[in-house]
Amino acid sequence: MERRAFLGMAGIGITAIAGCISQADTGDQPPNEATNTPTDQPPTNDPTETTQMNEHERIPTGETTNIALGEETLSETGARTPHGIVLDNPTDETWTRHLVIREPDDSVALDETYELESESNVAVSLTDPLRYTAEVNIPETESSSTVDVDLAWFDCNASSTSFTIQSDGEVKTATISTKMACLNVTTERVSAGKETSLSLGDGSLSNESDSKPHGMTLTNPTEDTVTSRLVIARGEEVLLDGLYTLESVGEVAVTLTEPGHYQGTASIPTTGTTETFEVKPNQFDCNHSSTNISIRSDSELDAETISTLMACQPSEDGENETSDQ
Repeated sequence: MERRAFLGMAGIGITAIAGCISQADTGDQPPNEATNTPTDQPPTNDPTETTQMNEHERIPTGETTNIALGEETLSETGARTPHGIVLDNPTDETWTRHLVIREPDDSVALDETYELESESNVAVSLTDPLRYTAEVNIPETESSSTVDVDLAWFDCNASSTSFTIQSDGEVKTATISTKMACLNVTTERVSAGKETSLSLGDGSLSNESDSKPHGMTLTNPTEDTVTSRLVIARGEEVLLDGLYTLESVGEVAVTLTEPGHYQGTASIPTTGTTETFEVKPNQFDCNHSSTNISIRSDSELDAETISTLMACQPSEDGENETSDQ
């Protein structure tokens, strides 16, 4: 298990975050209210009933264990940040907790048992935008709590879900987040056969102008529903960080309405498939052009750039115009 610093996310799970705070809710929406889902059962004294768990890791009083899960795709590009899972023991006693984190296909990303001494915690950083499920069990009381991590929680804000043990052995669950406005960060589901569209740029180019805008599409022609990520940047500025759940034949259409040099990345977070592309300033001429990315049935990506092939001549004002041929 690779362990590295988690940028103080443990503190986010147990103390107020600087700035405005919101707490979790359900669905693909940013967290905004507390979610408590403890499931308590009376303890049993039957010695024949045991919980099958791995070897315990003991966390000393006042210390934090930091764990990073995933391929760290959120740190490579875009405007999104990881989401944290925090186990917190603010009591005076030592408690044992079993933490399981599963990925969307139900594969196990983390399965660990921790003995948390007083005022200790475990901070897990989820570094890929996936629909994780986190479950915590306390063997001493047989109480448990489960949280489904929303895709929308992976935005530009610092956020975490905390599992806090109470003095009676119950688990209190809450998701909190800062509330910065995340410009150009969008999380959306596109229904089968539908399209969502947006424009990026100052709007100086249109289909009626001599120089034409450049189009971009991300399409799912398969019969499956696929979540994909589309990041478009111009230099250091991220113009779009879109996380789209595309149903069959769903499409994202982007129009670049300002000349410039753009860099793009399309990816499928569940498989790690990535396709990069760029749009250069000379592609904004009198021709109609577009970069089209298609999701294949094997979860790979195909990308191509197409353009009409008219000869463009500069006009008196320096813009391009179509030659008569």
